[in-house]
Amino acid sequence: MADPLSIGVSILAIISTLQDVVAFIGKIEDAPDVLSKAQGDMLATIDVVEDIKHDLEASSSQKDDGPMASVLAQCQRLCEEFRGKLSRCVSPHNDTAHRVYYRIKTAMKSEMIEKFRNDLQRSRQLVHMRLQLMSS
Repeated sequence: MADPLSIGVSILAIISTLQDVVAFIGKIEDAPDVLSKAQGDMLATIDVVEDIKHDLEASSSQKDDGPMASVLAQCQRLCEEFRGKLSRCVSPHNDTAHRVYYRIKTAMKSEMIEKFRNDLQRSRQLVHMRLQLMSS
């Protein structure tokens, strides 16, 4: 059985990470279409992970959450890696939206962003399936 605390920490880390990235992308003027689509994928993932959080808070029974912990840890790593790649495109100095956009466009090719979207979608589906299994 997985430690409920580690599941809770993973849930909070995923939500926080994705909210940071969504907010960052929202500040980019004329963000590339693929990045805007990724933003939508992240919002959908936040919804699924919040559903898990609510389900775990409402559930008082002890279930085997080991598979859920594993799936959440994988999702957390994926989200943190993407945030790291995105943050490396930003200078610590005050960048204009145009410069940030240019750095993202050159450093993060559309194919890399699409791969993240596909991986996130797969991860979201796994998390959703685990939630359904836990609920039944």
